[in-house]
Amino acid sequence: MFNFLGELFTVDGLRLIRGPQISNSSAYNVIAIHGIGDIEAQGLSWTCERDKDQASWLTSFLPDHIHCYSVMAFNYHCERFDEGISIADLRKLANMLLDQLLSLLPKENAGPIVFIAQDIGGLIVKEVLSIAMRCSKYHLVAGNTSLLVFFNTPHRVSNSRSWESIANWLLIISGRDRSYNTSWIIKTSDTLKRINEAFDTYKYVYLAINIYYQQASTCSEPVTDPPMWQALDPYSSTMNTPKELRIGRDAPHSELPKFSKDDDETFKLIYERLRQSKGPGITFVSYGYSALVALYISMDIPELSPLICS
Repeated sequence: MFNFLGELFTVDGLRLIRGPQISNSSAYNVIAIHGIGDIEAQGLSWTCERDKDQASWLTSFLPDHIHCYSVMAFNYHCERFDEGISIADLRKLANMLLDQLLSLLPKENAGPIVFIAQDIGGLIVKEVLSIAMRCSKYHLVAGNTSLLVFFNTPHRVSNSRSWESIANWLLIISGRDRSYNTSWIIKTSDTLKRINEAFDTYKYVYLAINIYYQQASTCSEPVTDPPMWQALDPYSSTMNTPKELRIGRDAPHSELPKFSKDDDETFKLIYERLRQSKGPGITFVSYGYSALVALYISMDIPELSPLICS
């Protein structure tokens, strides 16, 4: 299997693909997590063109616009989802990412963390932050995360999309030419529901960008919803939070996270919002549980889950 730089990888895990640079509290740590799909689709995530060659915009374009301490990629084998997506599988990947990220972050002056993810990768990010919020061992990750960038990640259900419908869509876009057992769809839909419900308590804390399919409107053609196999509807792929930036792109699911040039309008919106997220998202890393409680009270969030390791 190959990562998006065309390099062979044989194990799950976090890899440093650029950096580290000189550490300071304002330099970003960027972590990219690919979506579900076959080997070829995963190998083409985050691609761009630089000097007529194929490259990754995470390492070719982004460092031209922001100061990155490090750029990392978290890889995982999608074959594990052949019989549906279980909460245990995503939780295992989330814990792996957290442990490996702590080992790669600088011990002092760790800068803001930015997660960039597509579909299932976004669910892994949510589970990472849900765990990090509850467990003091990982408070550094929860506190220093300043921006979440989601490409077609399922966040909620709509009138036209139930969790079962979204689960079916995810299994279809995984690239496996096969029919899926009903039990696999039920298992996947339960995972989607549980991860999103757990993260709902924390979603108001973070700046987020949600990028989704939206047909370009023309005078001659009416705007329609995307085909089921191509993308989520805008409602399901957005979060409806005050700190959210929504961006519609007229591109199929596999093309959403790709930018041909660094003057692409969506890419410009990403790095401009990233510049606005100058520091860590929350401050409870230094001041403990009471500071997080105070933050939630100040934001008028009704529910606060106990912050305990689980």
